[in-house]
Amino acid sequence: MFSNLEIRILVCKRDIQMCLNMINSLQKYDEFKDIPIFFHNDGSLDTESKNTLIELGNTYIIEKEYADGKILEYIDDYTSSKRYRFEKNKLFNLTKMKLFDFFFLSKSKNILCIDSDVLFINKPDTIIDLINTSTPFYFPDFQNSYSFCKSTKTKTLEKVNVGIFYIPSEIHYNINSIEFALNDLFTIGMTNGDWIEQSAWSHMYYNDGCYVSLDDVKYQIPNPYNPTPDDIEALHFVGHPPIRGMYDGFLKREYL
Repeated sequence: MFSNLEIRILVCKRDIQMCLNMINSLQKYDEFKDIPIFFHNDGSLDTESKNTLIELGNTYIIEKEYADGKILEYIDDYTSSKRYRFEKNKLFNLTKMKLFDFFFLSKSKNILCIDSDVLFINKPDTIIDLINTSTPFYFPDFQNSYSFCKSTKTKTLEKVNVGIFYIPSEIHYNINSIEFALNDLFTIGMTNGDWIEQSAWSHMYYNDGCYVSLDDVKYQIPNPYNPTPDDIEALHFVGHPPIRGMYDGFLKREYL
């Protein structure tokens, strides 16, 4: 069993069933059956949704109102981070909570972060090995899905996706790197508001120097036009309709 590992998930009412499917697909494997799961409520969960998550056992719900107050204490002196986390702006979707809440509200600072729209298809041996060696990692994308303008001088890693990522300790999280990236986006400009959070993570990973990509053969965003390898370990069904449309087909293959 992993020592002091926490699983953290940002969850909304709309995606409750996907979240349950993801957890079921992961907890088929003994290594993950007894790991505490912290659900970060994006503000949309109702009583029924919360009860469903609590009934899983060894689970905790972080309410948005509580998180808002605590996170403000941590980032009050970081202008761009504070703006991004708290400003009501249609460009700032709620994935912004992952950038701050997962780390600052963790006691162990040993965090496996997973999106609800992930499915584990086979045993995630790659993830298990990396956690056992305290190696920080991220999910691979098929492109650079970032919001930076071409004129930016902010350095990033190639093809970072944060459907799954792992922070093994506090030395692998740097609010100053995040603040730098966000300040760049807000002063120089951005190309796509949907990727702000991922852009900031990629810059932080670059500066850290230790983050590695998961194997892009075993961890993929599924392609509607290409077959999925038999030894795939996890798929991230991002919101693009042709990709999300493949989700039910994988559920029917009895992976859960």
